Order: sequence, then C-alpha cells, then structure tokens
Amino acid sequence: MQAAQTVSGHQQQNETQKDRRTKRANQKSTTKPVQGALKCRDDVVVSVSAGLCIPSNNTIFINSISMRLAAKEPQLTLEFLEECIQGFRNSNIEMKHLCLEYMTPWLPNLTRFCKNPGDENRRQKVALILDKLITMTIDEEEMYPSIQAKIWGNIGQVSDLIDMVLDSFIKRSVTGGLGSIQAEIMADTAVALASANVQLVSRKVIGRLCRFIEKTCTTPTPTLEQHLMWDDIAILARYLLMLSFNDSLDVATHLPFLFHIVTLLVATGPLSLRASTHGLVINIIHSLCTCSQLHFGGNARFRVALRPADS
Repeated sequence: MQAAQTVSGHQQQNETQKDRRTKRANQKSTTKPVQGALKCRDDVVVSVSAGLCIPSNNTIFINSISMRLAAKEPQLTLEFLEECIQGFRNSNIEMKHLCLEYMTPWLPNLTRFCKNPGDENRRQKVALILDKLITMTIDEEEMYPSIQAKIWGNIGQVSDLIDMVLDSFIKRSVTGGLGSIQAEIMADTAVALASANVQLVSRKVIGRLCRFIEKTCTTPTPTLEQHLMWDDIAILARYLLMLSFNDSLDVATHLPFLFHIVTLLVATGPLSLRASTHGLVINIIHSLCTCSQLHFGGNARFRVALRPADS
C-alpha cells in the first residue's frame, strides 16, 4: 500500500514538473520575438543578476517592452510579426492571448512598408503578413473573438492599410467561393475592420462593388451571373449585408449607392444571395428608422416614417 502511494506521488510530481516545463517552453516561444528585437537595440540594457526573482506574472512588463520597441524600432515590424505568428501556432490558449497582446502595438507600423508604390518587394511582404493573419483567423476557432478584436479591430484604425486589407479579404473570399467558410469569415471580419472606422471602410466596400458592377458594362453578358466579375460582386454583396447591421454602412451618406446596388442585384443569383439582398434592404430601412443622429448630405431632405401595413 505504501509502495503504491509512493509511486502515485512520484507520478504526480513528474506530471507537475512536466506541466511547468511545457508552460516555460510556451512562454519562451511567445517572448522570443521580443527577445530578438532587444538584441537589435544597442541602447537597451537588460541586466540579470544572480538570484534575481522574476514573477511568473510578467505579462505587463513584456508587453510594455513590446510597445516601446514598436515605437522606437518600427523597421523590425515584419520580422517581429513573422515570429509572433509562428509562435502563436505552437502555443497553448493562454500564451496565444499573450501573443496577440505583443503583436498589437506593431500593427500600425505596417503602413511604413506600403507608402512607397515603387517598393513592390516590401508591399509583398506586408501582403504575406496579412495573408498569414487571415489564415490564423480562419483556423483558430477558439481564439476567433480575440483575433477579431485585437488584430482586425486595431488594423481598422490604420486608414492607409484598408485598401490592401480589403484586397486580401476579397482574394481569399473568391478563392473559397460564395457561401464558403472562408468567404463568410472574411465578411464577418470586415465588421471588425469597420468598427473603428465606419465611414472609411463602408466607403471603400461600396465603392469597390459599384466599380465591379460598372465594369460589367464593357463586356456585357445575357445575365449578370455569367460575367467574370460575378464572384467579386456576389461576395461583396455579402460584405454589405454583414456591415448593414447597426449602420456600419453609414447609410445616410451612401443611401443612393446602396439602393442603386440593390436595384441591380434584386432577383439575381442563387437563393442565398437573393436572401442577402432582401436582408440588406431590411437593415438599411432599420438603420434609417433607428439612427439617433441621421444627417443627409447636400440639399436633399428626406422624411423617414414607418407605416403599419394595411390589414
């Protein structure tokens, strides 16, 4: 009996030691980008004395280092994010949340690699980072809400990145096809993108859809569904539906364009898209009737009223 208890005690001790080693390994993988960035800084001195006690809860300390490095060494952004994404894949849930915290301050720095149109190599690297973030969003079901808030909510605040991000979203959506999980997740992610910048994101999405529809005039087909631009049109129509809730389309500003799009898409496409068009109209009307601050531009004056249907 005593021997059995001894064996059980050793097993519990081994399991505890194993858990600690796993936690240390995960923490090391998530802090590796910060460590690498510190090595590139000549003016940052990290002194470690013998016997120094470092608490296990050092998240705020590491995150503050990440924020300062992001501000002072923006040229390390691409390498840092690459390391974070790699570490994210190999980490447990707890460490994945920390990875997102470390990544957030570096996201606005991506614009410095996109400002020069002639530097195509750097733009491609940014596009690759965005593509990896999209893959992470699609694959990580448990982390999905946190990724939406920490990654895409913050990227939405960076106006210069919106065009490139939408390009990546549409490309991934078209690859999956209308109604695919990829396309639906990208449309859902567009809502997080617009949460911090409603006017800009809504204008970009509506403008792109109008341009796609306009291009169909140059090479007309018997039906809109037969046109080469149809996949892009149908997918962006789904984006509009997702954005139409809670007036993320800035309805008062874009009302003529929205009704123009609806007029051209009504009774067009598969049943799912027709339902999307119907839902878009309902949400537009709902926004017009419920927005507390509704101001129409120009000299036009609109009066919005709900009337009960005749029984």
